[in-house]
Amino acid sequence: MKLLLENWRKYLNEETADVDFAAERQLIEEGKIGDFIQKHKAKVKDALQRLANEIKQTTNLGKLLLKGLSKKELNAEEKSFMKEQMKDILGGVFLLGIFLLPGGALAAGVLVKLAQKFNVELLPDSFTDSLPPVEGAE
Repeated sequence: MKLLLENWRKYLNEETADVDFAAERQLIEEGKIGDFIQKHKAKVKDALQRLANEIKQTTNLGKLLLKGLSKKELNAEEKSFMKEQMKDILGGVFLLGIFLLPGGALAAGVLVKLAQKFNVELLPDSFTDSLPPVEGAE
């Protein structure tokens, strides 16, 4: 187990060696840590808002599945919503599986960009559709 952790630390250090954090480092060195925090706080709020939206949609999918299992008829709009939400969930599961592999964080990002070039959407709708802007997010 100890060897595994040491190798993992080494792997992480190698992967992050190519990443340039010059802009962030400059903000910290100039004492503008508040700007740094505000910049990333808005991005985190936006991501959490999108995640909450996706959870809400998945909850609605669960309710529709229960409705369908109870032999109640679903209308065309509900069936369409279920189909789209199942695509979102399957795409998310696929990306999560890739993400969990060694080097998967990089591979998942590359796959999303590559899929966009071929007009294939792997990200859930909540992360591709525009949401109302969060204050401070740009």
